[in-house]
Amino acid sequence: MADGFLAPTGKFYPKTENFHAQTARAILGPDGQTDEPIQELLRRGYILFVGFHKPGEPENLHADMDYVLGGPGYPATEGQKAWIAEHTEELSRKQQFDINNDETNFENFYISNVRMFPWCKGCAEEKARDLWGNAQSEEKPKRCDACPAFRNRPL
Repeated sequence: MADGFLAPTGKFYPKTENFHAQTARAILGPDGQTDEPIQELLRRGYILFVGFHKPGEPENLHADMDYVLGGPGYPATEGQKAWIAEHTEELSRKQQFDINNDETNFENFYISNVRMFPWCKGCAEEKARDLWGNAQSEEKPKRCDACPAFRNRPL
């Protein structure tokens, strides 16, 4: 599971210290001596991937709490999208779900076939999508393109 910072160039810096702020300070170098190193990286166009696992172990403790965060006004670069597309299997389902549903930083960039659209409210698969997206179910919901509301939606 991805846990660290993705630079605008597409280079991923895994979290190697105990806290994300420590890793952010290491990435920033001399500029990292700030009270808000994570926010500084977000302002520079980095994307933060947070995964909840035991330090040094891949076991995910709280997969439903994993998340992806980009800075407001900094859409994902082509380098970042390329890294994400190449490393999708390393992202938790919750991280994939966050990327699929984030129209601010990842507009029209979907890395799996499970996301929630505005017209999904009331869909028979809505609960299954929420459970899968929040890593609370192993069973993948049906594809969106199987939904009549999706197929019959005007372009």
